[in-house]
Amino acid sequence: MLTSSNVIRPFMRKVRHQSSSFHVLDAQQQQQELVPFVSLSVMIHGVSQACFPVHFLDMVNNVNADKYIYQLLNQKCDDFCLGWNSSTTADTSSPSLIPSSFAVLKLLKSDIKSEKHRRRIQCVQGEFRSSSVIQQMKSVYVVSSPFGILSPDCFSNSVSKGIVSNVICDSKYQCLAFLTDARMLPGSEGGGVFYKSDSSCIGICTIPIRSKSSNIDFNLVITLNAIYRDVDNVIRLDVAKTSNEKVLKNVPIVEPLQCFASNSPFESLSPSMDNAKKSVVLINIANSWSSGIVISQQGFILTNAHLFAPFLNSDKIALKTDVSITVQFDEDTSNLNRNNRFYPASLKFTNKTGPFDVAVIQLNDTSVRPKHFVSLNAMQPMKQGQTVYGIGYPLYHPMTVGTSIRTSTITKGVLSKIVRHNTVPVLLQSSVLIHNGNSGGGIFDSSGALIGLVTSNARHVTDRLSGTSRLIPSLNFALPTIRLEPLSAYILNPTPSSLHTLNQVMNQPNEELSSMWALKKSSRIQPMTPNIRSLRKPITTITRSRERIASQPEDAPHINSKL
Repeated sequence: MLTSSNVIRPFMRKVRHQSSSFHVLDAQQQQQELVPFVSLSVMIHGVSQACFPVHFLDMVNNVNADKYIYQLLNQKCDDFCLGWNSSTTADTSSPSLIPSSFAVLKLLKSDIKSEKHRRRIQCVQGEFRSSSVIQQMKSVYVVSSPFGILSPDCFSNSVSKGIVSNVICDSKYQCLAFLTDARMLPGSEGGGVFYKSDSSCIGICTIPIRSKSSNIDFNLVITLNAIYRDVDNVIRLDVAKTSNEKVLKNVPIVEPLQCFASNSPFESLSPSMDNAKKSVVLINIANSWSSGIVISQQGFILTNAHLFAPFLNSDKIALKTDVSITVQFDEDTSNLNRNNRFYPASLKFTNKTGPFDVAVIQLNDTSVRPKHFVSLNAMQPMKQGQTVYGIGYPLYHPMTVGTSIRTSTITKGVLSKIVRHNTVPVLLQSSVLIHNGNSGGGIFDSSGALIGLVTSNARHVTDRLSGTSRLIPSLNFALPTIRLEPLSAYILNPTPSSLHTLNQVMNQPNEELSSMWALKKSSRIQPMTPNIRSLRKPITTITRSRERIASQPEDAPHINSKL
């Protein structure tokens, strides 16, 4: 059996063993063993016996997988770490936690006294065999037992569901790890991740990647393909020792199918979702980045106004002369031969006094005709509770993380609420995981149609005096496409006259709509007279947070506006 070694590691020591005449490993092989007087035991779901002793065989890890994962930690724009504790260091020279490190354990039949228990354990054994392809957006189940021995009756073998949000590949497109929006909790490390379609195991949960600035996690899974060779070596060595027979080196005991990506994570989507994904672009503004949505073949790109606010001139009309905008298409960022292509763009429109956080940029080179774009369909049907997807470039800029992450990230959720004003949708609330960097990206339905412009997250203010707060990735807000209808007329006829009309319509102040977007209490609700009991309750506040988190130097502008 396999589990995460990061809990066991403090109780280990390194030793050297001779591999004698079995020739399974090198003549001098450094292994790990438990320090004296430390023992391991496991609890097996569905078996009444409290614990079974297990024998530690060795630890395995994939150095290549760790290298690509640590590329995500070494961005200058943010302070990233591994693990559930924000104080964990991310020093690559001497890491305290190794994401791809797993312990190989062995449960002996002689330790199982009951024949009934032996039959039960035999039933739950599965092949160490992985699906051949890790596909972005494919549904996965995570099976784990969080919180250790805390109430196993409640937490043992808990199941959560999500999708493959993004993949971490090497230069040969071999998938080493992937990010998922499935729920993981402390203690989930070592749990299995399975495809929903055929129940095949595709990976093992490991410690998450944590952004210290936003205090949120990215759940990380190591593919079986990344570690199976080392696991096979450990098992073959143990078989050779216990059976006193020679084990042939070219006959593996453990051999999952290869998990080569071969572009498949980026090309496995349906045509409509593939178009939606490739319509979301990476926007570089000075030393920062955000997301945007291509909305016409003429190179018009929809994004958020708050992204440009720190870079406007003193008149708040145009960008400062030393500020430039470039755009990268998703199909370029995901291709190592084209990921150095940047397309200059200009700011055409930005909301200054209107209630909506909208901006439009356009590619400078009119000969560049984007192949993928989405229309602003004001009549696109929406229903509360429907499945939706968030697409954007959260946290990780593809150009600052080597080749680890090469494409936009997709997360899945539901349309939690449609907020209306005079019967017209004015705000969409969704449960998709939205992180810093998603600003300007899109909320799409299952058909790949754009239904909203990602604008902001919510923050939970836990201490009003200190201003301490925590970002809530699953509580976010988007602007419905019906509110973007005035942009369509301008895009069809981008003249100074139509731009003037657009400014008049979109920059018209509306106090009521601004209050709704600021999450302010409605004037129609009369506050109750406070009583002593209610005053004793802890007070918490939810505020809206529009943050432009980017690969920016420490002295660069940083927005954290709570409207």
